[in-house]
Amino acid sequence: MEKVKSISHLQLFSMMFVSTVFFSMMYSVYIMGNMSLLTYALSAVAAGVCMFLVTLPLVGFRKKFDEGNIVKSVQVTKPALSPIFAYLYGHCFIYSSVISLAVFALLISNFINSDISFIVFLAVTVVCCYYAGSRGIVSIARSGSLFLLLTVVSLLFIGTSLSYKINILNYSEIYLTSARDIVSNTMLLIGQAFCVPAVFLFSHQTRGSLGKSIRLWAVLSYVAVAVIGFVSYGVLGEYLHLTPFPFYTAAQLTEIGAFQRLDALFLAVVTIGLFINVSLSMYALRETVQSSMRAEKAKFINPLSAVSVGVLAWLTVKFDWLRSYLLDARVMLIVFLTVAVVLPVVALLLLTKKHIPQKAAKVGAVLTLAMLFIPMLTGCGSVQLEERMLIKGIGVDATNSGYSLTIQYIDKFSDDEGQSN
Repeated sequence: MEKVKSISHLQLFSMMFVSTVFFSMMYSVYIMGNMSLLTYALSAVAAGVCMFLVTLPLVGFRKKFDEGNIVKSVQVTKPALSPIFAYLYGHCFIYSSVISLAVFALLISNFINSDISFIVFLAVTVVCCYYAGSRGIVSIARSGSLFLLLTVVSLLFIGTSLSYKINILNYSEIYLTSARDIVSNTMLLIGQAFCVPAVFLFSHQTRGSLGKSIRLWAVLSYVAVAVIGFVSYGVLGEYLHLTPFPFYTAAQLTEIGAFQRLDALFLAVVTIGLFINVSLSMYALRETVQSSMRAEKAKFINPLSAVSVGVLAWLTVKFDWLRSYLLDARVMLIVFLTVAVVLPVVALLLLTKKHIPQKAAKVGAVLTLAMLFIPMLTGCGSVQLEERMLIKGIGVDATNSGYSLTIQYIDKFSDDEGQSN
C-alpha cells in the first residue's frame, strides 16, 4: 500500500493564513462598492469569531473520517450522491481560482500597468499554479511555510511604518458605522475563506491537531486583517473611498529611511497569496476529479479545468456584467456556505448512519435554509447614508409644455435645503 504523504498542522496553518491575507488585502470597490475600510476592519474581528462556528463541520468530519476526503467518502458510502458533491466542490474551486486571478489582474491594470496583456498574465499564472497543484499538497505546504515568514515580516513592516502617521481624528467616523454594514463585511470575510472547503479534500493528509490549526488560523489571520485595516484608515481616513484598492493605496505611504512608497511589499504579499490560493484550489480540484472519476478520464478533465479557469478569469476582467456577478459578496458567501457547511453536515449525517429525530431534522433544514438566505438580506455594496439624496418633498405642476417636476431635498453639507427642477 502506497504511503500517503502528509503535512503538519503548522504547515496547514501557513497555507490558510497566506490565502486569507491575500483575499483580505484585495478588498476593493469591485467587491464591496463604496463600503468603509473602517467597517471592514471592525468586521474582521467578528469574522474571526464566526469562523469557530463555521469550521465545526470540518473538525467533525476529520474526527470521524480520517482515511479519505469528503468526495471519496461519499462515493464509497453513498455512490448516488457522489456526482453532486464532486460537481459542487469542483465548481467551488474553479470559482475561487477565477475570482482570485480576476481581482489580482484588476489591481495590476489599475496601479501597475494598464496595458498589461491579461491573456499572457493569466496563462502564465494558471500554468504555474496548475503545476504546483499537480506536485501535491506537500510541495504547496512547504512553499506556504516559507511564504508565511515573508508575509508576516511584510505586514509588520507596513503596519509599523504607517502607525507613525495615524491621525486619531480619522477614527471619529466609527460613530457612523452601522450594524448592517458590519454584518455585510463580516459575511464577505467569511465567504472569501475558500481555503476552508479545500481542506475537506486533503484533511486525511494532515497530521496533528486539525482543530488547533483552525483556531490558530481564525484568530491570527483576522486579527492581522483588523490591525492593518485600522492602521490604514487611521492614516488616510475617508480618502480611501476614492481608490479602488484601499490597502494598496495605504501601502504606498510606507517608507524606511530614504526609501519611500514601498508598495512593492504589498505586491509581494498579494502575489504570494495569489500563488498559494490558486495552487491550493487547483490541488483540491484535482483531488475532487480523481476521487469521482476514473484515472483515464481524470487525466483529460484536470487540464481542461485549468484552461476553463484561465478563460473565465479573462472574461471576468473584460466584461463588467460578469464581473459584477462573480465578485458579488453574496454569491461568494452562498458558495462558501454550501461547500463548507451544508454539504459537510449532510455528509456527516449520511455517513454516520444515525437515526435523526424528525424534530431535529426539521430544525436542521430550517437552519440550513436560513444560512443560505441570510446573504440576500445584507445589502452588500449599498450606498452610504451620507452619499444618498434625502428627498423631503416632490411637487408636480402643470405648464404650457407639459409638467414640471420639483424635488426638495436635504443638503447634508449646509444648513439650507436644496431644490432641483
